[in-house]
Amino acid sequence: MEKGKLYSIGKIAYLMGISVQTLRFYEKIGLFEPSYVDPETGYRYYEYTQMHKIDRIRYLQKLGVPLKKIAEIYQENSVEAMTRALQTQLEQKREEQRKLQGQIEDLDWYLDYWTFLDRKKYIGVMYTRHLERRYAFVSPMGDVPFSISNEWFYELRNQPQYQGLECRRQYVSILDDGQLRQGHTYTLQYGLYLKGDPGCRDQHLIELPEGEYLCFLARIYDESQWSPEIFERFLEKDERYLVIANEYEDNLQQFDKCLYEIQLIER
Repeated sequence: MEKGKLYSIGKIAYLMGISVQTLRFYEKIGLFEPSYVDPETGYRYYEYTQMHKIDRIRYLQKLGVPLKKIAEIYQENSVEAMTRALQTQLEQKREEQRKLQGQIEDLDWYLDYWTFLDRKKYIGVMYTRHLERRYAFVSPMGDVPFSISNEWFYELRNQPQYQGLECRRQYVSILDDGQLRQGHTYTLQYGLYLKGDPGCRDQHLIELPEGEYLCFLARIYDESQWSPEIFERFLEKDERYLVIANEYEDNLQQFDKCLYEIQLIER
């Protein structure tokens, strides 16, 4: 039903592609009032000029602006209120985008981690890899069981200056080169990789150099399976290396006897 330039609630809902219930809700929260209400029937009518406001409400909603904020914009009734709200929404969406991008990168990283061993069939031989500069958060280990070292590490991680670190769940060990050549896995430092440069260095925040690494796979913490023979076959006795051991879990139950990629770079 139309009365001159007035449209019924059903007609305006049809023209704008929204429901009557939505228009009634807009009215209930004080966001969109009818131009005229028939005192006898209670029927609501709207002017054609109000269609523009409905369009504006709808695109603001699509942009994620809450109805409460849209109502505040109209209460202030100024372009400045509109631009402030849009700027706030833009900043929020950029922050959401940053977090989403971080999650995408993490998912990609963890997929690479869990499929790494499927792509590496080099057990018993050495191969080379070029590795970028990396950063790790570590605690000293030495001659203590892993249970003690883990306790030390998590106590360290809970210290205020380290609580903001973004770690990825891959354990890294710095091993003693000489001990490993003799068949003993002596861990100097033990910890987790960081997602990026922490911006500072100390005894617990270390940088691992970029370069060409000699690598091999071994269960170095399983004495029944680890033999240093690979050193004798591929390396000179007088060469000394920085030895990095990257944990790669190959099951969801036991992690203490999993495969490690041993990465060697000359000191």
